Amino acid sequence: MPFRVTARTVLQLGAELISSDAVAFYELIKNSFDARSKRVEIDVVIALPSSVYTSALSRLPSDSEIDQAALPAIKGDVKAALDFALPGAREQAKAIDAAEDGGTLRRAIQECNYIEIKDTGHGMSLEDLENIYLMIGTPNKIREAEQVVPGGPTDFGREGTGSLVHDAARDIAAGEIYYAG
Repeated sequence: MPFRVTARTVLQLGAELISSDAVAFYELIKNSFDARSKRVEIDVVIALPSSVYTSALSRLPSDSEIDQAALPAIKGDVKAALDFALPGAREQAKAIDAAEDGGTLRRAIQECNYIEIKDTGHGMSLEDLENIYLMIGTPNKIREAEQVVPGGPTDFGREGTGSLVHDAARDIAAGEIYYAG
């Protein structure tokens, strides 16, 4: 009889292993270096002050139902506080203007502030994604450690739990995680 785990168990495990924002960032950076990136670049973009961000989101219900008369006031407050000196702020303002319901406006506001972690590491094949990354606790890291060449690159991850960090990072971002390439 196979051992089974629910998605809730995986989320709980991730929450236990990734105990703070700092640990989540450390794990994301570690994943980049394990992908053989020579460098990792972290951009923190805060185009909207926290007080305005929090206030605007609290005025929007969690679903897309909102009094249409309230949208212009929320949009105006957000756009007035946007830092237009930052890259992408004009596009964010256009997305805010274009929002016709609470859900779309919420997403546009959430995209004003973000953290982008960029690296030059190698990606994964579909097979690696399915059989290694999306499977917790694989022996892959142990096998890689056995093949390490003296003086060669070091693998930081050894537990096979690196994929759990993305749920924690999503919680930090209070939104979504996007992958390029």
